[in-house]
Amino acid sequence: MSTTLMPQDLEETTSSTQETQEAAQEANGTEKTWAIIAHLSACMQLGVLSTNYLTAALLAVAGPALVWMLKKNEMPLVNTQGKEAINFNLTLLLVGVVPYLIKDSVVVLFAVSTQVIFFAWLAFAIVATLNVSAGKAFRYPISLRLLR
Repeated sequence: MSTTLMPQDLEETTSSTQETQEAAQEANGTEKTWAIIAHLSACMQLGVLSTNYLTAALLAVAGPALVWMLKKNEMPLVNTQGKEAINFNLTLLLVGVVPYLIKDSVVVLFAVSTQVIFFAWLAFAIVATLNVSAGKAFRYPISLRLLR
């Protein structure tokens, strides 16, 4: 089953991207700092990652969600980048649950897949942070757009 993008979908995506870039260009230092915190707050998971994957994954979503909820109405860049961080971390949570649930039956698959997910998460979080600190909006390439 293939998904066909309708003209209004393409228009919405283009409009959203333009708004995000405009917000990034107009952002002041405080707004950029909060947008950076939205991306990096997912790092709260690092303290518990080795003990419990699900707790770590939920913390990775909770950090950006908290920043987004606090600042979304007053800072356009935080609104767009917070949603990006939440969507990305929710995507990785959903992707990571499958190997977590089958870890007992396929230990090697679990070990490899969680390492790949972790390093992808870390790399994208760093790239997002660097982009926002340079005044550019960032869209995670592998992310479900759950929040729009």
